[in-house]
Amino acid sequence: MAKRLLLATATLGTAGGGVGLVAEHMRNALAARSSLIHCRYEPNQRLISRVSFASRLALANLQADCALYSHLDLARTLKFYPRRPPFAVFLHSYEVWRELDTARLWALRNARVLLANTHYTLDRMAEFHRQVAPARVVHLGVDFSRTMVSAPRVQRIANRVLIVGRMVAAERNKGHDQLIDAWPGIQARIPDAELICVGSGDDVERLRTKAQQLNARVQFLTGLSDDERDQLLKHSALFAFPSIQEGFGLAPVEAAGFATPVLAVSGTSVAEVFGQHAHYVPAMDVGLLQQVIIELLGSPARLQELGAQAQAYVVANYSIAAFERRLLDALNEFDLI
Repeated sequence: MAKRLLLATATLGTAGGGVGLVAEHMRNALAARSSLIHCRYEPNQRLISRVSFASRLALANLQADCALYSHLDLARTLKFYPRRPPFAVFLHSYEVWRELDTARLWALRNARVLLANTHYTLDRMAEFHRQVAPARVVHLGVDFSRTMVSAPRVQRIANRVLIVGRMVAAERNKGHDQLIDAWPGIQARIPDAELICVGSGDDVERLRTKAQQLNARVQFLTGLSDDERDQLLKHSALFAFPSIQEGFGLAPVEAAGFATPVLAVSGTSVAEVFGQHAHYVPAMDVGLLQQVIIELLGSPARLQELGAQAQAYVVANYSIAAFERRLLDALNEFDLI
């Protein structure tokens, strides 16, 4: 008889960002294998909604044989429940790259297993928290059904560079500032070079003002549909992702699914995920970004080769089906399904 598995998530799908997409993939994988009890929290500012979720979660813990929390924040009240079955917590990145309160620390230390999206996430966590539960890496997956295109047949817009990600003042390690600072030097060598920043956040206006002051050819696009974003991913010459703040990096994997080559910083989670199938700068440095982007944009054949290699690699390793297998294997290893 299948175990009754509690899955606690927040918003599912793209509305919940990368964490929401991962949670949706978890739900789909587990619904086919377990008697699933799904507790979903829709974030808002009302105390009554948080109390309601905590009450539903407490009841679900009484009913379940085991549990999986799709984010550490959802597990922070566990220590106060009268009963809790063996549980796993999925770790994404920044939520464990800092000092934590006692409730979150309790969850890290008392989980049967911690599931992390990369070794990079675990290594960064170890800088702050060494006494934690056993951990396993479960690399994420992407829906490639909409991305599979033949690289030689795509009409790329020459000298267009794309970056996709939130632009938030509290997260200024994603590389937007460095790319904008580098852009005047790139334009001096390649006059029609264009940088497109896709995403939203409270830092967009500051970045837009900065680009205008530098006379940098930069567009900021917010509120795009998935199809509109996909068209940009498909037709850009290069996907730049010089972030040191990602736990995994779904955006570059999606870009590679369209055979768009990826530029990242060495030693990051993107380097772990892509290995030799991306191009790297050794540090988030303006001069290095200028030099490498100028070289890459000047070599269209090299970009096409990099894109085709990246596409073949990510499709073989980071599909949703591959993620589901990794997730189920890890939960099965710790007797949670």
